[in-house]
Amino acid sequence: MKVECKCHGVSGSCEMRTCWRAMPTFQRIGAILKEKFDGATEVRPSIETNELKPLNPQFKPHTDQDLVYLEDSPDFCEADKKTGSLGTHGRRCEKSSKAIEGCDLMCCGRGYTTRQVKVVERCKSPSLTDCKHLSLSQVALQCVPGGEDEMRLPDGRGSPNTQAEQPDTIRHQSGTHLHRPSNKVVGRHSHTQYDLNTNFRRLSLYSR
Repeated sequence: MKVECKCHGVSGSCEMRTCWRAMPTFQRIGAILKEKFDGATEVRPSIETNELKPLNPQFKPHTDQDLVYLEDSPDFCEADKKTGSLGTHGRRCEKSSKAIEGCDLMCCGRGYTTRQVKVVERCKSPSLTDCKHLSLSQVALQCVPGGEDEMRLPDGRGSPNTQAEQPDTIRHQSGTHLHRPSNKVVGRHSHTQYDLNTNFRRLSLYSR
């Protein structure tokens, strides 16, 4: 609980003040819980002291405000039928993201592969009067697959990488208007964005 106040008076002079207790916002509560979750300590019960002690003796003892756990969470990096986890091999990832969809976390330290993809779209746009097909070169990142080395596009289709230096060519027809693309550079890779029916279809990265 925190104290919030509101001033009353002429021109905000705060001659009188009304205060009340209020709960923090859900965003603030979520951020605190996430921080505690990331810093949770694995513990084991001690027979001698009848207390919970850190499994790693180098860790400082936890307080009443800390989160502790007795069992590790399931490993979602690998496929596990018992937990229903499909693993993260071959999953799409975002190189520039530091969140869970980022390649560093999504690939679980296994690394990721890069694929050059050439997408050919039919376009009908007044700004491109003579345009029949528009080629877009994209860079896709993909977590190291567990089986066949294959690049999967955002729409779910796959194309084996038979020529390492030649980009795969995917053709798919569309009757919608395709607006002129804009390039966005992230890191060392150039990402291509384009607008289909006013919805941006951003280049997705893939992880190993």
